Amino acid sequence: MGHMSTFSSQSRRSTRLKLRDLPEDLRQDICLTLKQYTVPLVGLRRELDGEIGELCGSGTLVTARSAYYILTASHVWHELSKFPALGMSLADYKSRFTIATSGIVATAVGERHSEEWGPDLIFLRIPLMHVSRIRAHKVFHNLEKMLRVPPRRRPSLRWGLLVLAGLPAERAQKQPRRLTLSGGVFFSAARIIWHRGGFDYYDVSAHGVGKNNVPLSFGGLSGAGLWHVVLMRSRSTGKFTWSRSLAGVAFYQSQVSRGNRFLRCHGRRSLYERAIGKLVLPNNRMNPAAGGAIEPKAGRRSPAAGYAGR
Repeated sequence: MGHMSTFSSQSRRSTRLKLRDLPEDLRQDICLTLKQYTVPLVGLRRELDGEIGELCGSGTLVTARSAYYILTASHVWHELSKFPALGMSLADYKSRFTIATSGIVATAVGERHSEEWGPDLIFLRIPLMHVSRIRAHKVFHNLEKMLRVPPRRRPSLRWGLLVLAGLPAERAQKQPRRLTLSGGVFFSAARIIWHRGGFDYYDVSAHGVGKNNVPLSFGGLSGAGLWHVVLMRSRSTGKFTWSRSLAGVAFYQSQVSRGNRFLRCHGRRSLYERAIGKLVLPNNRMNPAAGGAIEPKAGRRSPAAGYAGR
C-alpha cells in the first residue's frame, strides 16, 4: 500500500524514500510490534455438528480510564453481539480464548448514520477476570499517553507512515471445527483527511489490490488499528529508529477503481477528542452524561459462559 513517504532524521532534515526501500529488519520489527496490540474478533456459537466461528473484524487492545478495552468499529460489534461468545487468537500457535458477549460493556461513539461516514467507533470493555490471560500474550496500548501531549506538539501526519494492523478475511482458512487466521500489517504513505460532523477521517490508499501481497478485499480489517509510525535516521550510522502512536480505526473500503481502492478510517480527533470522553471508570455502571454505554444483559446465563476464557 502506498509508494512514497517523508521520514525525519536526527538532523531535522527530511528524506524521501520509497516504501519498498525500507530495510527488511525494520519492516519486520514494525510488523511484529504492532501485531502485539492486534486481535481478530471471531463470533462463536455451538451447533449440533460442533462450534461455528465467523471472523467479524479486527480490534486493537487499549487501556484508558483504569480499564481495558478492545477498540473496533461499531458495525463489527453489531455482528459479534449476535453470537454468544467472542473468540480471539492470542498467539501464533494454535490457541483458543473466548469471552461471553453477554459480559461485555460496549461504549459506542456517536450514532452510526451510514457505512461511508459512520461514525463507526466503539470500545468493548473486557471483564477484569480475563485481562491477565490476555496480557500474558498481548500488549494493551495506553491511549492516555497521547492525551498528555498538547495537540500542537503531536507528530504531524505529514511525516512518516500510516500502518494498518488487522486480519483480512480472505486470508482466513475455514475448515470443519477450525478457523485458521493470518494477520497482516499494511503500510501506506498516502492519505486524504476529511472533517465532518465533529469527526475526522483518513482515506488511506491501497494500490494494486490483489497483487504483491495486497488483499483484493479488506473485509475483516473493519475495526483494525491505524498507526502513525515516525522514523528517524541517524546521520552518523544510517540506522533507523521509530516511534508509534495509534492514529485511528478502519471501518470502510471503497470500490476498486483502476486497480486501487481506499480505506476510510476514523482519525486522531475522533479517537482522542470524541471517543475517550465517552469512557467511564469501570466501577460505574453507566454515566448518562457520557452516553453510549450498553450494559451486559442481565437475568440469563450465556451459553458461552461455561467455557469463557479456556
